[in-house]
Amino acid sequence: MACVEALRFVIGRYSPVDANNFPKVEVYSDSRYVVDGVRTALFEWSRNRWMKRDGNPVRNAEEWQALVALIKKIRPPVLFKWCKGHRSTNPYNNRVDKLAKGSARAHLPKQLHVTRVGKKWTAKSTEIGSIRPEGQELLIRVITDEYLRKSGMYAYKIEVIDDTSPYLGNVDEFFSEEVMLNARHCYLVRLNDDAKRPRIVENLGEVPPRTS
Repeated sequence: MACVEALRFVIGRYSPVDANNFPKVEVYSDSRYVVDGVRTALFEWSRNRWMKRDGNPVRNAEEWQALVALIKKIRPPVLFKWCKGHRSTNPYNNRVDKLAKGSARAHLPKQLHVTRVGKKWTAKSTEIGSIRPEGQELLIRVITDEYLRKSGMYAYKIEVIDDTSPYLGNVDEFFSEEVMLNARHCYLVRLNDDAKRPRIVENLGEVPPRTS
């Protein structure tokens, strides 16, 4: 979001410079996620309806789409470079850090998407691939739920509460094209059998919550 706002300012009516008068525009970020993902967003995700090669939806697709659109609006090439965050010797990075902290206390723009969050019961951390979908029925608790508008899919972070499952207590991320679940609720669900594309394919019913 910070990179999006920065480029919007650069090409906006109140910008002190005209970006098109420069041979290039450089964006410095301490986020590897952004710097390493820009090229993929430009040349792959945006051409594949914001789906990744493995068939799973791109997270934060709205922000990526906005960033790609802004990059294409600027005539000179826009280059993204990584810099170390916080405690940096770069005075500009330290200045940006102070501005970001001030912005966090200010009025925020309308969110592009909403994620509902619940507290985990398990002490385990999220580990992608820790719940293997094998076409099984499984008792789960939904920790977060989010609707991904670009892909039209639901994204869930779930924990297994099934005492009979070898994945008891594991926390993983699953998606669904049709099944709507709510954070902080418990369900009996059916999973698909594709480990590369983990999906919840059926809601077999909500179950009473257990004690944590």
